[in-house]
Amino acid sequence: MRKSFVIILLIVTFLPLIAKEKTKKIYGNEQNAIYINIAPLLISQINVNYERLFDDKISVMLGLGAGNKLYEVSSSGGWSIFNIFYKIGIGIYPSGRYGETLRGVYFMPSYTLIKTNAKYKPENKSTSVDSYFVEIDIGYKKVFQKGFLVDLSMGMGYKSELIIKIEDKKAAELDNRVGITHFGIQLGYVW
Repeated sequence: MRKSFVIILLIVTFLPLIAKEKTKKIYGNEQNAIYINIAPLLISQINVNYERLFDDKISVMLGLGAGNKLYEVSSSGGWSIFNIFYKIGIGIYPSGRYGETLRGVYFMPSYTLIKTNAKYKPENKSTSVDSYFVEIDIGYKKVFQKGFLVDLSMGMGYKSELIIKIEDKKAAELDNRVGITHFGIQLGYVW
């Protein structure tokens, strides 16, 4: 699973570089966006995303996040829990027109790998568990003068099962589920 994720990540990272010359001729310099989702900051989590334009309607997004909470999973009962999120997505802009890229309504199918590291402090034992989201984000991006970006989004999809335990001690157990995966209020910059 890790090897395939790394291979996909490398392909998606370098694929837009191949198309760089084509997009530069059509759209000038506006090919990149970097933004942070401020909604998760309320639950001690940070998410940063980089989006690269591929053509007038398609972009590739890579995200990285970290935090100590994941839904009902929190540090309690002697447990220390930390999550790292790796996200990859393809942005689809249906209204993509000449000179209006990385703007407007978009759909972004994505995959998020969640690595949960947990430590049971009383016994000084630790474990690592992987889970994932498969989702589609629906949102709207507005770019203001000088490249300031505001993005509102909502993600819906599938969340895999998560069981955090060491021997007979259990910190959390979340069943797989289908539904809303996140709400996003992103602020960033386009160049």
